[in-house]
Amino acid sequence: MSLRHSFGPPYEAGVPVTRVMLRGEYNNPGEAVEAGFLSCITSNQEPAKIRLDPFKRWPTRSRRLALAEWIASPDNPLTARVMMNRLWYRHFGRGLVPTPSDLGKLSGGPSHSELLDWLALRFVEEGWSLKAMHRLMVTSSVYRQSSMRTDAKASDVDPDNVLLWKYNRRSLEAEAVRDAVLAVSGRLNPERFGIPIFPPLPDGIEERVKYDNNKWATDVGPDSRKRSL
Repeated sequence: MSLRHSFGPPYEAGVPVTRVMLRGEYNNPGEAVEAGFLSCITSNQEPAKIRLDPFKRWPTRSRRLALAEWIASPDNPLTARVMMNRLWYRHFGRGLVPTPSDLGKLSGGPSHSELLDWLALRFVEEGWSLKAMHRLMVTSSVYRQSSMRTDAKASDVDPDNVLLWKYNRRSLEAEAVRDAVLAVSGRLNPERFGIPIFPPLPDGIEERVKYDNNKWATDVGPDSRKRSL
């Protein structure tokens, strides 16, 4: 293999030099800086490890890859915690940390810190599989609780159900309402997979959302009654 097949100098461009733009001016470059991560998170200012070319000599253009590997690293617990908090929020209507977009000091902290840590660890152990974590949550005893449960003492101690002594009532999404109505009426088509469907819309709405003839190609018959979810 010739040298010309390798990535990086002298025949290929390496990682471009990044400089601090003094006072934010695009035409006033300052000192060169290396790619790295926020020191407030990593508690250090070490540069990121950039992948080298096949001959292990020149850095390649892999800064985004280095960032992605750092974000999804088992050594970075924040990513898994944030993801599991958001998943919990989707299933229970409220996250273990009540502010899904802020897990910092202003969030007030998680209501069940050990549970959030365990879910984050399990998420990594499952190979970052969201499907596995969805299954884990919806088959748990806390998810399968009744929202009709009454407990006068629990209501007095924990009126907001932060401790999850019952399941919170939640409004169904439009897709779930549609599927439920079709299922109860015996008209739901259980067929899976296939191309997306365009069910009939009331009051000629499909004509108002069209900008051409292909915008909403209304399906009829059994295909129009496939599951939304």
